[in-house]
Amino acid sequence: NTIVLYVPFSVLGVDPEMWRTRHLKSHHKFPNIDNCDADIDENPFVRLSPNQPHKPWHRFQHFYAWILYLIVAFHAAWIQDFNYMKRSTLANMADWSDRTPTWTRFFLLKIPHVLVFYVLPLFLLPFPWWQILISIATIQGVISLLFILPLIGTHFSSEAHFPKITDGR
Repeated sequence: NTIVLYVPFSVLGVDPEMWRTRHLKSHHKFPNIDNCDADIDENPFVRLSPNQPHKPWHRFQHFYAWILYLIVAFHAAWIQDFNYMKRSTLANMADWSDRTPTWTRFFLLKIPHVLVFYVLPLFLLPFPWWQILISIATIQGVISLLFILPLIGTHFSSEAHFPKITDGR
């Protein structure tokens, strides 16, 4: 299980332990509950729960969300992970800072991603750097869609429930 967790996530650039902890202690424990499920909280662009405040731009999210879905893998590796490293709490976890890795381990686990996705292609492929970067962006987009599209069907179907917290319950 550890190998299956660490190898793919490290290659994708996502810290495996933070992902596992966040996913199991937040998302699977409190699915679709605002302020408890880190997977639906804190997205200023897309409204992922009917209990979240409705912003004027959300009425267009069915158009622009597809563009955001293309950058999920890049966002998870380079924005979300760094954001999570700097936090002391996350969703329902008041002890989040105790669960984050050291910065050294965090950066060491980014090395496989940088090597596989950026360094090796730039040094080994006989194409101009700009074509390689376009290919990397395309691959990241495909990976993002392969990850996010199955989740849409299971997490946001008509069968999904979005319970409200009432009096802390």
